[in-house]
Amino acid sequence: MSSDYHSSSAEFAPEALRARVQQTAQKLAALPEVEPLPPLPRAHRIRLFVQSPYRLFLYWSLARDPSTTLHRIFGDRATLYTLSVRLIDLIGGQQYLRPASPDGNEWFDVFPGRAYRVELGLFAPGRPFIRLLVSNEVRTPRVGVSPQVDQSLDFQAPPEALAQMLADAGQTLDALEAALEAALPLASELPADILSALSPDKARLLAALVAGLSLDELRRMFAPELIAWLSGFDHETLRAALRAALSFAPEKIPFRLHGASEMVMPRGPFARFMPSLAAGRLPE
Repeated sequence: MSSDYHSSSAEFAPEALRARVQQTAQKLAALPEVEPLPPLPRAHRIRLFVQSPYRLFLYWSLARDPSTTLHRIFGDRATLYTLSVRLIDLIGGQQYLRPASPDGNEWFDVFPGRAYRVELGLFAPGRPFIRLLVSNEVRTPRVGVSPQVDQSLDFQAPPEALAQMLADAGQTLDALEAALEAALPLASELPADILSALSPDKARLLAALVAGLSLDELRRMFAPELIAWLSGFDHETLRAALRAALSFAPEKIPFRLHGASEMVMPRGPFARFMPSLAAGRLPE
């Protein structure tokens, strides 16, 4: 049996490898930094996409320049209008307006577990928004551990064990969220409103508070109504009570942004902050 595959030690010599690396670098340097996309014919189009739980991408185009029609209707007042995009949170009802990008591409910072739609139109201060195009509706995925539980015994784990597994994997907020699920029923010093109205999203907000994130950082990660709920409590008192329930070291966990998605990820494993967890209660 013969083979077309041949190798030799010369191919893996340091000089040969360096030469191949240099050739590859030269080929990459000759490529354009951004490969241009083929031009699309002018048409009325608008499309909204989910890039991550925290980011949306929109592209749009118009078949005709609306300024001609605008001048015919409003005359000199047409100069008051600006082509704008309006992001609508379909769950919370908030609306965010800004001038449209001239190239027809838009990025939006959003919140996880929400439904959104974007409108392209003409805006002038003190006047009604003139809607030109409406995008499709999208929903951002929720972040964190799913609240759904597998009913099979082979795949079930108590909150203590789940928190430890997540801590070992370096998933900081996920581990804290699971640890809080185990600790909160035993925390007698917490306000009663915390335990009676605790949803998965609120549990994750409390986990971020325990991790040491500031109020400004929390506002970038959580929807306005969650921040409004948290504002009903004294932040530092609540943070101290939650940390006491977890036997948590009062040290802020380091985070970094991951790529263009702006997903909050831990820089290192959380195990060095996490107490060992045992069934029934959290140790001192």
